[in-house]
Amino acid sequence: MKEKILDYLYHLYIDYIWMPFNGFRNLWTWKKIIWQDAQFDYSFMLRILIKKLELMENGFRLHGCCTNSERVAKEIKILRLIVERIERDEYVLFERFGKPDYKHGEYLARQDLEYFGKIINKKLRCWWD
Repeated sequence: MKEKILDYLYHLYIDYIWMPFNGFRNLWTWKKIIWQDAQFDYSFMLRILIKKLELMENGFRLHGCCTNSERVAKEIKILRLIVERIERDEYVLFERFGKPDYKHGEYLARQDLEYFGKIINKKLRCWWD
């Protein structure tokens, strides 16, 4: 009987105290990203992904309770930096001999996208606490 009461109180706490608090905190955290969101360009999707990776990285680094939290935070940081580079889309600014080198810029962009896919494929399901 005591176990059922404690379970009931725990679920009351989660449902009526922690979840609303966490929801409002999430709204506050995401307000700028969501406000600027638009449906016509992939860069907005990348901004959302960058923010989520930033939050996950900090979460694992500061509050991770698994033994490999620091390693996971580093992996997420690497992915975040790649996504930031893809979002900036400055690949055509690469110059050779004083002229823009579009071919090499496209090579670098393709390389970043492939590495992004490789990390997601290999690590995504391992990033949980």
